[in-house]
Amino acid sequence: MAAAKTPITGVSAPAPGLAQLRADRRATRRERWHEICRLRAQGCPTSGIGKLLGVDRRTVQRWLAAGGEPEHSRPHKPSHLLAPFEAWLEARWASGSGRVSSFGGSFSSRVIPEVG
Repeated sequence: MAAAKTPITGVSAPAPGLAQLRADRRATRRERWHEICRLRAQGCPTSGIGKLLGVDRRTVQRWLAAGGEPEHSRPHKPSHLLAPFEAWLEARWASGSGRVSSFGGSFSSRVIPEVG
């Protein structure tokens, strides 16, 4: 039975577990931010807040200066290593050469220049 082929797009959807992990971490940061605000309102110094929460005082200072917990998002960066070969790889994949072994010889001849 032939395996189903999926197009190579360079962008993969995050795994369902990864989305949950990110949501859990975001919730933890939000809770920590609310605790920082509560302790700061009580007059606790940043070093004291850091000790109570188990984070560095500079982390507390940065969060207070920013006005909230950090939002971690990485911009999508396409692979610069395969960019010159992307059109060729897509064409090979579409032509039915989905096996890695079928890419070997012709790919290495494109990547490794012949000396002579």
